[in-house]
Amino acid sequence: MCEITIDQLEDCLQRVFEDPPGIDEIQAIFATVAIGPELIKSNDWMGFIFERAGGLPELKTKTKDEEFMESIIGFYNETVQSIHEDRFEPIFTMSKDSNHQKKEMIFPESWCFAFHDAMYLHGEGWINEEDEELFAILMPILFFIDQEFFKKTLKIKSKKKMEELRGIMLEGIPEAVMEIRDYFQEHKPAGKGRILSFEQQNTPSVVRNDPCPCGSGKKYKFCCGNPG
Repeated sequence: MCEITIDQLEDCLQRVFEDPPGIDEIQAIFATVAIGPELIKSNDWMGFIFERAGGLPELKTKTKDEEFMESIIGFYNETVQSIHEDRFEPIFTMSKDSNHQKKEMIFPESWCFAFHDAMYLHGEGWINEEDEELFAILMPILFFIDQEFFKKTLKIKSKKKMEELRGIMLEGIPEAVMEIRDYFQEHKPAGKGRILSFEQQNTPSVVRNDPCPCGSGKKYKFCCGNPG
């Protein structure tokens, strides 16, 4: 992940929101938008971020507006590109262990909650309890939404066993993102099979013989516009 983009975005968020969402939350939202079953317009996911921050950003000048948009769009594009190139790494909250001050603990809960909440941007089609395949793929993320549910369902009584399961689920989150991407690539309607950058989402409609806006190099009719 591009550290400059992260630093810029963190600075902008602190300046324009009283209670800014974390970088981990924003990345999770972008990941959900990128890999879900249908295209989510930028106005919708931007509004979703503003809602989590408690309102619109305070952009007092045109320059500040441009800086904010450049940072958040850059971070979105980097997230999308990292998923497309199989190099996605979730950004989790890190904190010192109260018992071992030198040891950092990873807390993926806020990332997972943001991912889960953003799933509803795609409508109820994603949330289907009867889809056992998708539920199994989502399990590492859902685990951190309701750990008690998994503890009771799996009848885990040992704290050590629960910690071991937590570690397994934590390591499984990056792979889960890739598997969800592949699942919906396979199940999406024709013409919706590629992950789009912000610019590709907002380009005018193309005709069949134009180059495909996904960047594949193929004509639109042989790529994302292929109904077959």
